[in-house]
Amino acid sequence: MRSLVRSIPLISILLFTLLSAAPSDAIVNEYVEDFTTRTFCDTINTTAHWDTLAGEIKLFVFEITLTGSCDTPGHAYGVAIGGDYAYVADTASGLQVIGISDPTNPVPAGSCDTPDVARGVAIAGDDAYVAEDACGLLVIDISDPTNPVPAG
Repeated sequence: MRSLVRSIPLISILLFTLLSAAPSDAIVNEYVEDFTTRTFCDTINTTAHWDTLAGEIKLFVFEITLTGSCDTPGHAYGVAIGGDYAYVADTASGLQVIGISDPTNPVPAGSCDTPDVARGVAIAGDDAYVAEDACGLLVIDISDPTNPVPAG
């Protein structure tokens, strides 16, 4: 009787292990997509060709071409677009204004030098906000994009 009482915990553990074990062919955390229907296929906004019969997704080939360019005196670090102009935070020369009415031929339109390294730019109305290393945030009046002037 004592040997039976001692073996009950061992038998319980053995039974628990056998009953809770998954079949050997089960795969944990597997997701299999069902390609048998196109019911939920977003044909308008899709970025790939869905071959539902073969169960394949084939990405479209995107060809990138350079439309135009305009060099700045230093390194272009940040950009914001407002109307027909691109406002560029240039590390060496502050705010650079580039005319982009013809994207194949962007041209320098104006500039406003900053004391140190310009890192980013944002546009709101007639003001450009330039993030700059030494001064923090500079406000530049861009009401005349060809002649931007410091405003604060």
